[in-house]
Amino acid sequence: MFSLDRYADIVQALRHENLSPRSTAGEEHREFREAAFAAVRLTQLANWKPQRIQPVDLVSDVAKPWSLEIATIVTDIPLSEAKRLLPLATDIFNAAAEPFDTQLQDNAKHATLNLAQKFSSPAFQVQAFVALSQTLPCFLANAWHALLRRPDQIDKLHYPTAIDELLRYAGPSRAILRYAQEDVRIGDVEIPKGATVALVLAEANRDHEQFSEPDRLDLTRQPPRHLAFGLGNHSCVGAWLVRAASIHATQAIISVLADATIVECTLDERFGIQSLKSLRIR
Repeated sequence: MFSLDRYADIVQALRHENLSPRSTAGEEHREFREAAFAAVRLTQLANWKPQRIQPVDLVSDVAKPWSLEIATIVTDIPLSEAKRLLPLATDIFNAAAEPFDTQLQDNAKHATLNLAQKFSSPAFQVQAFVALSQTLPCFLANAWHALLRRPDQIDKLHYPTAIDELLRYAGPSRAILRYAQEDVRIGDVEIPKGATVALVLAEANRDHEQFSEPDRLDLTRQPPRHLAFGLGNHSCVGAWLVRAASIHATQAIISVLADATIVECTLDERFGIQSLKSLRIR
């Protein structure tokens, strides 16, 4: 397997027509985006207000239930049904986190088929449900952890690029796979047809050639052109939903983050994902 971690190389790889995911769904992705913009108005997310929270585990008690609530708004299903379907979304997410585990891949295929039967517009709603119930809480946990460690940045959350800098610095996507349909040259690397290529997005987002002081969180950074959602035709189709929801959820929790202290933090680091299993505060 080949591995790329330079920002410039990964941008080239993501845009290369002969490097694709295992299953290409370009037309489905376009249909999803069109349906998403038609079916979901951002005012729904803007009007969403979380309940006041107490010092708790920000992952299990805040990020996950908030994200599931937003998923119900976007997909228009009752919360009780969303909770019942959550294990299927988790199976799909786990397969992306561990793409070399054949059992997880089989689980994801069955879960996708089962979820598709539960929604009236599966091309849109299945992907939205997985993105919001799985990817969103991972990013919220990472972003809140970053802000807790850098409380001097909290008062800069009003900057237009703040969420994009958090995505660059603390995005949950660690790496994704692409497969060479033909012989491909990326930078100095010759990739033969049929080869598997790991695109290490997390490393690219900290590339010193692209970003000044890349290991420093700076919510005023201009402009943080991150690769947290990939790039090009096969980028994350739920990216704009995750981004929009993250803005409102993070703004809602600012007062909690400003006064909190981290008590315990447990990492969840797999091939495709870097996030937190727990983030307890007081």
